[in-house]
Amino acid sequence: MKRISINIDNISQFDLRLAKNPRVIAIAQEVVAQTLEERAQKLHDLQQRIRDGKADLFEERVHTKLFEKRKAEWVLLLHQNLPIIEEELQKRCRQSQSPLQQEPASKASESQKAARENIRQSHSELLDFLATQKPPTPSPLSSRKTTITTSDTESTHRTHDIIIGGLLVLGLLLSVGYVLSSEKAEPPPLTFQEQRQGRSEEQRLAEEVDREIQEQFDAAAQEIRSGKFDIGKIQLLELATAHPQSLHAENAYILLADTYRLRQDQPDEALHYYQRFLELYPESRQIGLTQLKMGFSYEDLGDTSNAQTTYRLIIDRDGEKSRVGQLALDRLLKLEASK
Repeated sequence: MKRISINIDNISQFDLRLAKNPRVIAIAQEVVAQTLEERAQKLHDLQQRIRDGKADLFEERVHTKLFEKRKAEWVLLLHQNLPIIEEELQKRCRQSQSPLQQEPASKASESQKAARENIRQSHSELLDFLATQKPPTPSPLSSRKTTITTSDTESTHRTHDIIIGGLLVLGLLLSVGYVLSSEKAEPPPLTFQEQRQGRSEEQRLAEEVDREIQEQFDAAAQEIRSGKFDIGKIQLLELATAHPQSLHAENAYILLADTYRLRQDQPDEALHYYQRFLELYPESRQIGLTQLKMGFSYEDLGDTSNAQTTYRLIIDRDGEKSRVGQLALDRLLKLEASK
């Protein structure tokens, strides 16, 4: 059997996390077992669920990724080689550590050991000193006072012995407690993952997919700004097809339409994508502004009748006092005055 070589540098953190997720692995195995026709049908059904608003965030951001070309096979391959991959990553991490960073740690450890040894020695000397001490001999009393009896003297000696013994025990306990507390390791700092307890792995995967979509959108927009309109257009349409319910898909259609109207001087094509946006996202917050741009496109084509109809529609729905309503009313009045 031919051995497959995996380049560690080609493995993204997102793919590695997919390979560690049991739910993702189960779905990937199902995808691999399907024919190309079955995959296409499953993807179509999933996209329909997304358009209908019935799909959850995991299905929209992660499940659809597994239908990309060879994506499921790649995730399963990583899953099968996880021990080797993680071992290699750990090896690289250890190699990247500088010896200069390890040396101070060893010196600090030696200094701590020396300090603890000094503490033990000082406490030992204190205990030895206390152990050698004898109770002080009571001073003779003045002739004017009553003579202390022999029994009182012995009682005083016993009291001093008890006090000295108590001091010895207390000193011993304090020294042992201090040494033990100094040797106790500090609790390790919480990892980033522990600080984010309560957030599911699926949620984190979905957020990472959202970041990837944003990066794809930014890359496509950059292509358009740099004059490579055809490349940017293809990338935007692919993004909108793969993630139809995301905000980036809405922005993709609007960006295409705006580019056709303002930079390509093709208002008819702009109207096509504006209309496509209205059909796909009738509940979007960008409806009013998109219709206003449609009115501008009709004016560019010289179709003042449709332009006026569009402006009136905006005013009836949003009112004359809304921002988009004010702009529509201004354009409508100018068109009526030009007749």
